[in-house]
Order: sequence, then structure tokens, then C-alpha cells
Amino acid sequence: MAVYRRKMLARRARLTAAALATLALCNPTAAYTPPVAYVFFESGSAKVDPKTNPILEQFVIEAYQQGFIERLAVVGHADRVGTEPANLALSRRRAVAVRDFLIVHGIEPAAIMCGKWYGELRPMIRTADGVAEANNRRVEVVWGNALPSDCEFVHQPF
Repeated sequence: MAVYRRKMLARRARLTAAALATLALCNPTAAYTPPVAYVFFESGSAKVDPKTNPILEQFVIEAYQQGFIERLAVVGHADRVGTEPANLALSRRRAVAVRDFLIVHGIEPAAIMCGKWYGELRPMIRTADGVAEANNRRVEVVWGNALPSDCEFVHQPF
């Protein structure tokens, strides 16, 4: 039952992001742009899954191009499979992969204010050590009020 619940939560997170992207595109004059887009990864991978490309392209990039988003942060995370140093390095590679994807698709590098990576320290769903959790293998593209408090508003290469 717990596995089914986790799969449903992961599916709901993906569907919610896609639904919000669709709503933002249907009403570009809306006053509210949700402040976070999630990019999920396979276990041990830092490769951006082609299934998440439409969410990034339609939601984040178009919102940026239309002026709804001025500055971004890219925040990498990992699940608890592997060592803490390895997960920290993996979350950094994930953040870099999403940053590179955004730049290739039209977001100015200076708009990406900073990159953060927390490894397994900030899970979406808490698990025991060594447990693979798809919702924790993510990068958050954040903007507006959701920018991390420890993110300085100057371009920081990472």
C-alpha cells in the first residue's frame, strides 16, 4: 500500500505541474504564477528525462519569456540511496543539468541567480536511510517568494 501511495504522490506532483503549466498558458494575464516547477530523475541519474521537457519548456521558459519570471534558482535534491557525499554530488549534477537545459532553451544565464544542492538533507518525503524515493530525486526550479533564503541575488556560477 505504501508503494502505491508513493507512486500516486509522484504522479500527482507531475500532473499538478503539468496542469499548472496548462493553466498558465491558457491565461497568460493571470496575476499568479506558481513559484516552483519540479524536475524528477531516475535513481542515480542526473539526466533530464524527456518526459519533463514539456513542463520546463511550457511552464518555466514561456513564463520567463513573457516577463512573469525575472530571476530563478535551481535547487537539487537526492534520495537516501548511497552515501551522503555521493548524494550531495549527485544533487549538484542534477542542478547543473537543469540549469544547462534552461540556458539552452532561452533563459539568460544571469537570470539564474544561484544554484543550491542539498543531497538527501531536504526530502519531500522522509524515508529511512537507503530507501529509494522518486519524489526526493528532484530539482526545484523556483522563483518569486519561493527563492531560497540562502540564495543571494547575484549570479553565482555553479
